[in-house]
Amino acid sequence: MEKLKIGEIIQNLRRKNKITQEQLANHIGISTAAVSKWESGTSYPDIVSLPILARYFNVSIDELMNYRLDMNNDDIENLVSECESLMKDGKLDESIKKCEEAIEKYQYNYTLKIKLVEVYNMYTILINDVDKINKVNERSVEILEDIVENSNDINMRESSLFHLSSKHIMLRNLSKAEECLKKIHIPEVNPNTILPSIYLELGKIEDGRRLLQNNLLRCFGEMYISCSLLGSTYSGEVETVNEDIDFEKAEKYINLSMKTKEILYPEGKNILPVDTNYILLAKLYMKKNKQEKAIDLLNNMVKEIKDFDRNKTYNANKIGCFDYLLGKEQICSDDIMKKTYENIVQTLELEFKDLNLNKEYENLLQELRNII
Repeated sequence: MEKLKIGEIIQNLRRKNKITQEQLANHIGISTAAVSKWESGTSYPDIVSLPILARYFNVSIDELMNYRLDMNNDDIENLVSECESLMKDGKLDESIKKCEEAIEKYQYNYTLKIKLVEVYNMYTILINDVDKINKVNERSVEILEDIVENSNDINMRESSLFHLSSKHIMLRNLSKAEECLKKIHIPEVNPNTILPSIYLELGKIEDGRRLLQNNLLRCFGEMYISCSLLGSTYSGEVETVNEDIDFEKAEKYINLSMKTKEILYPEGKNILPVDTNYILLAKLYMKKNKQEKAIDLLNNMVKEIKDFDRNKTYNANKIGCFDYLLGKEQICSDDIMKKTYENIVQTLELEFKDLNLNKEYENLLQELRNII
């Protein structure tokens, strides 16, 4: 029989209602230490206390004792797939309604909640209404804050803080985004730099290789993003940087970011639906009046988009040097890719107006529209 979660539920209800252990204890007529023991799972409330607790928190006794059926991981994956399918069929609001019903029904299942935030992310990609996007992002913030405040799983809390920071960035709450990231524990020493050597000495070759490959993949990812962002700071793309454009440094960093991707995916660069570094570097060349170089870059981007196999699943372990990594295969949905490429076309139309009379540029733009 599954262990009763009544202590965890009492703790969640108490925190949600901003009630102290002492206040709860006084209402029921017991000691604060007794409430503490309930919440830690050391003991359970007696049968007389259950109706009092249920009335106090305005829940049923079944809810209090966790008799409400919970969802296991397979149930969650099935629900997420169902909601994503609804969105692909254009039933976006129906999908969100189903998510909200599940959150209401299983309000203490934080694994479910963090998974449904991913569904909400998909919703914001597929719609164009800014007000609706902001509303859904604000709802995601509420869900993630609930996880951070009430989940007992430290990894889930820290993952939620990371996602919460991203949501605050989208909502332009930059101070809150910074605050979230600073709450994430970052160890001064990373044990994963030393553990592989120990595994290899112990003869745990697969564990050692897997951890080393994981370290390598993370380093590549950080290098790709860092170089791209550094290029942005020198190319005049960051509004808060009040200094002249440094073309040499900007070009060097952006090229290094693109080279990182080529090294990482030697079997073919077209593993990403689009590499926005092409646009970043093309804009830099436009500022230097090098229109031909800009158009060459945009042509290369369109070629990669055309070569991208939308029916192929992508996983790092399919790449030769990451064969020991574990992970779920992912495929980019048609809807998300379509939206991505529509945004690319809008960006080109907005940022490269000076090329409107250039025949080669008009052709590549039309190619993109044909892909969509």
